[in-house]
Amino acid sequence: MAPQWAEVVAFLEQRQQLLDAIVFSGGEPTIDPHLPTAVATAKDLGFKVGLHTTGAYPRRLKSILPLLDWVGFDFKTRWEDYHEVIVHAQPVAMVQDSLQALIASNCDYEIRTTVHSALHDAADLLAMAEFLHSQNIEAWVLQNFRAEGCIDDQLIQLQPHDPTLISPALKEKIKTYVPKLIVR
Repeated sequence: MAPQWAEVVAFLEQRQQLLDAIVFSGGEPTIDPHLPTAVATAKDLGFKVGLHTTGAYPRRLKSILPLLDWVGFDFKTRWEDYHEVIVHAQPVAMVQDSLQALIASNCDYEIRTTVHSALHDAADLLAMAEFLHSQNIEAWVLQNFRAEGCIDDQLIQLQPHDPTLISPALKEKIKTYVPKLIVR
């Protein structure tokens, strides 16, 4: 592992009674072949461990799922439109495999979608809700896109996001599929 990890471990050792959990985030943390070792080290230090992921690397996700306490899973859009939203050419089947592994695990998770009105419309969100329902997923977080802090210039330069896309009427329709809808 890189020398920087040794510094992180030293920092975490000093925080063992002060912090409860660590969340591995990114970019995409599962791209790192050292992630399983890092997660195991964090667990050995007594921390709960969370992960933010797009599901791009199912084998690595599956290898660490038994150690994870929580996963925030980004469900970008309808499967048929995935490559219009994601920036890499990862096969959609790999993301689907990751989602199925997560659903089958005993790990707590949050399925979430960052909504941008240039990339999603009401029909997209309803189709996604219907899919989640078919997977027996009862909770879904919709996050309105915010340009602040976004490092993707292409996304920022799309037409401005209209946060009213997630209207009260649309929320009620989505809740017929996914009853625990949270909008952030």
